[in-house]
Amino acid sequence: MENISDIRKAELIRTGDKAAFQSLFTEYYAPLCRYASIFVKRAEVEDLVQDFFVHIWENRERITVDSSLKAYLYAGVRNMCLSLIRRDGRTKAYQEYIYNKLKDKLEEPDEGYFNDIVSLLSDAIAELPEQGRKVFELSRFTDMTNKQIGESVGLSEKSVEYHITKALKFLREHLKDYLFIILMLI
Repeated sequence: MENISDIRKAELIRTGDKAAFQSLFTEYYAPLCRYASIFVKRAEVEDLVQDFFVHIWENRERITVDSSLKAYLYAGVRNMCLSLIRRDGRTKAYQEYIYNKLKDKLEEPDEGYFNDIVSLLSDAIAELPEQGRKVFELSRFTDMTNKQIGESVGLSEKSVEYHITKALKFLREHLKDYLFIILMLI
């Protein structure tokens, strides 16, 4: 399998050729792990690259490589790394926000319960429409005013208020079992 072109290898994988996929994995796994380690922690690298290969196999019918399979693979891993970084950054912001709110209201917050609340809140916020999520995160996790938020995302101050109200309503509905804690936070 070593002497076939990238485009041919991609075609074989697209048709379900396991040998071509194994060849691709063997050839690129270690280099992609080294590349991913530039972006994310060492502990996350192998899982991320393995997940990327699983994604390739599961979506093989939709893979289109026009010229360079290598470029396709590196771009895919880079995008997964950047997604992980964004997701981790958001989670850390949620954790800091919730912890700072809880530490004043509870003497010793239970770390397990705290992590569950963070996870539930993070998942619920991720379900918001993109514009509403951006506005809500800026309103709750930064020191920006509604006017500043509106300027940064290209909305009027009234639209920002609308998105925040809509996001809070959505979160109240989706997190009603945790409403008491969430109300203390929001």
